[in-house]
Amino acid sequence: MGVAVRPLAPLPRGVLDRLDERLEESAIPRRGDGVDLAEAPQGAVDAVVREGLEWTD
Repeated sequence: MGVAVRPLAPLPRGVLDRLDERLEESAIPRRGDGVDLAEAPQGAVDAVVREGLEWTD
């Protein structure tokens, strides 16, 4: 599982590290990683937009 973030401004240092830690500590039964789409290659961004599910909670 991946959690992709499309920030409106650059993320502060450590935000994705803390997100990864929280995902590891959560009750989610799968391994997860956080990704800053502003730093990702365009192909990865396109795949997330095409295949990802928007989480708005």
